Amino acid sequence: MAATSTLTTFNPPQGLPPRDALVHAKEHIEKLQKKHESLKSLKSETEAIAKKHMSALSETLFVTSAAGVMGYVNGRYGGEKGYVAAIRGVPLDLCLGVAAHGIGFSNVLGDEVSSALHAVGDAAVAVSAYRYTHKKGTEQAHASDAAAAASAAPRTVYTAAPNGAAR
Repeated sequence: MAATSTLTTFNPPQGLPPRDALVHAKEHIEKLQKKHESLKSLKSETEAIAKKHMSALSETLFVTSAAGVMGYVNGRYGGEKGYVAAIRGVPLDLCLGVAAHGIGFSNVLGDEVSSALHAVGDAAVAVSAYRYTHKKGTEQAHASDAAAAASAAPRTVYTAAPNGAAR
């Protein structure tokens, strides 16, 4: 009702001939129509901005939730490997990401659900990529530490005499 409070009622000026009163009324109607169009465009812009921000927020929530669930499942049930293998050793999160994107691209469930499926697929692929690259980085760090330790140690060469006694 806030929009109606800004509108004024039409009160024709007293003492005008009917033709002038009609012209005055027409001007008043045109003013109201401009105000209406202005409010209508403002409403459309506000709805578009709200929809854009809600879409980004919901996508962030889907990605974060999916990544958290996959991280928990990998941590809880992953064992020594650190991940759950679904099909022939392929990690479950990678399989889920490919499947979610496949269903999302098919658009079988509609635009909004497809968008959510793409967000879940992004999270799954990201979890898989993070886990793989983290493992490779850890392996490189251990190899680098081992190489540094080996080169820092003094090199002592021991030789044995032909009869087994040390020289």
